[in-house]
Amino acid sequence: MTTIMEVKPRIFIGSSSESVKIAKEVKKNLEPEYECTIWQDNFFQLNDSTYHNLVRRAAEFDFGIFIGGKDDRVLRIKNGTEKIGARDNVYLEFGLYAGVLGMERTYFFIHNDCGIASDLYGITVLRFRGQKGVEVCCRQLKEKLQEEREISRISLLPSTSLAIGYFENFLKRLCRQLESKVAKATVEIVIPDTVKENWVSWSQIYYKKRNAKKFLVSEPGREIPVYIDKDLYEKQGDIYIIDIPLTLCSAFEAVNMIMKKDYIGETASIIASKEREVRNFIKTLECLKENEPYIKKVCQIRFATLS
Repeated sequence: MTTIMEVKPRIFIGSSSESVKIAKEVKKNLEPEYECTIWQDNFFQLNDSTYHNLVRRAAEFDFGIFIGGKDDRVLRIKNGTEKIGARDNVYLEFGLYAGVLGMERTYFFIHNDCGIASDLYGITVLRFRGQKGVEVCCRQLKEKLQEEREISRISLLPSTSLAIGYFENFLKRLCRQLESKVAKATVEIVIPDTVKENWVSWSQIYYKKRNAKKFLVSEPGREIPVYIDKDLYEKQGDIYIIDIPLTLCSAFEAVNMIMKKDYIGETASIIASKEREVRNFIKTLECLKENEPYIKKVCQIRFATLS
């Protein structure tokens, strides 16, 4: 079974209908490393507007690519000059996704003969001419995509803030007490390998399965509730703490609100968005751990099932 972290990064590719052949070329060049969805791939849901589909489903994707082909002739009324340009809707969609995903994860492929909107002056775009030009741009883009996959950016995703709060207010404080008082300790952050179940109920079953008992760790100004693997402690005397970050449930609720969920069950779009939140949460934690030697040493993150 593929885990949440093994899901390929998702890329949305937008274009005009006239430039969809170029969009397909980009998709072919980026697969199979990435899961690419072109707007023609049953992207738009029935009984919903194009605009609302674009906005809501942006939360599913890790990156966005937009194709500016030689689609329109643009006449400037002021001086009567004319230029070849991309369709207006491509600029609109690029702006929408740049707002949600960030400029560093939203890219513009534009034909070399096209003029470009003045708001994009100073921003490096990928210029192409012909199939070979598209292949060259895709090679450049792959390098950038790989860089982005190695880091966690501050973004509009709730999971970014939740991961920082979890790290600062729970993990860091807990490890400070462990380092000063315990000779040997392990902190295992357990991530349920599904976003389809209620994580609160899942965690109760999992703690019971692991025979984990609740304890309070004293920290100046507060007490930190933790679950300790009782069997391991009694056999070896090791402090083995298990924690399921239920703070992520807030991100799931945010996804439901963005998607305007008013029904029971989970659509593929909502599942993909929640899985992205989980991956972003983990990536942010991993990046934060790099600057804390003790936390990096004792803390591990892993997926688990109830089976």
